[in-house]
Amino acid sequence: MNFTVATSVFEDNLTSLVWNIIKAGVELLFYGIYIVLFILAVYTLAGRKTRGKQVLLAYTWTMAILGTTQLILCLLGTAETVRVLVQQGTGSKSLSLRASLNNAQYLIFGFNNLLTDSLFLYRCFITWGCQWKAVVLPGSLVILTFAIGCIIIVVDPSDTTLIRIPFVVAAVTNLVLVTLTAYAVPFVK
Repeated sequence: MNFTVATSVFEDNLTSLVWNIIKAGVELLFYGIYIVLFILAVYTLAGRKTRGKQVLLAYTWTMAILGTTQLILCLLGTAETVRVLVQQGTGSKSLSLRASLNNAQYLIFGFNNLLTDSLFLYRCFITWGCQWKAVVLPGSLVILTFAIGCIIIVVDPSDTTLIRIPFVVAAVTNLVLVTLTAYAVPFVK
């Protein structure tokens, strides 16, 4: 039995496969680094007898679970892309599955980002001597990043221009938090 596939369909699937393999490779590399840092963090936190240790351990474990879930979804998306290319299919079921995997990844990334930024926000708050006015702007940016990410997932997550907006806002949030924290270290008592 001889099958023919339009060249454009094959090229689209092949391009998608290449990008998914690159994405999975980069995620695996960073995940490997993260696991080492995660183990170090758990070991360090477990040995401390300070106030708030349990909260930090809960944050650490939650971020690890979310990161692992996101990696698994990335690998599933790559496997689905390979399956589509091998079977030379472009069915709506496959596209729907890939879209669902991408949406789940975006949502988990949003929650993980909310969690990490709130931890960084808390660190900034403590560095500023528990002054609420120091964290109003970055706190608003943290909430805005999460809200924009959720709205885009609902509106149109396939729009590559829209999907960049939460990443830009998250970068601005982190720059503001780093600047405020760095400024507070030498000047706030």
